[in-house]
Amino acid sequence: NANVRCGSSSSSEDDEEMPSSLSSSSMAGTTPFLCAVKRGRASCAKLLFYWRGDGGGTTVDPHACDRFGANALHYAVLQSVSRRRRGGGCGESDDDDEVVDVNFVRWLLEECSLDVNRVDRWNRTPLYIALTSACGGTGGGGRKKLHRDEIASAAEVVTLLARYGADATVSYAG
Repeated sequence: NANVRCGSSSSSEDDEEMPSSLSSSSMAGTTPFLCAVKRGRASCAKLLFYWRGDGGGTTVDPHACDRFGANALHYAVLQSVSRRRRGGGCGESDDDDEVVDVNFVRWLLEECSLDVNRVDRWNRTPLYIALTSACGGTGGGGRKKLHRDEIASAAEVVTLLARYGADATVSYAG
């Protein structure tokens, strides 16, 4: 049961080992579904979600969290707001590939029934991540230049999360 790399073929500090089995996770807690979302590969994530195993049921747990307590919604919000797109994850990057955006965040909420108020290890909700990502992030001490498209993306995502019941009163314990 060999592991495959999650991400591009180049070695990078954020590459993680991903198990070859769809129903298990790596030691870092990364499942193939979560890896696809983290890499901004919406088409790959949807393919994994809808793929049926021999038992006829979904073999992917979209609620799985990584070692940081973050699930697919946390990473989809981050990808959607920052408009980052990394290659790899499920093969070579393709310009026609559906990327993680507000529509994918909506898909996660509707099809996967992910909890909009799920907190990670640092008590951050997807709403908190959307707001802080649009404002330059939560760490590093430096300021980043805000781009209009990131602000517009964040507004779309924040509105969507609020529509699905995001709780703005969850406190950040960082």
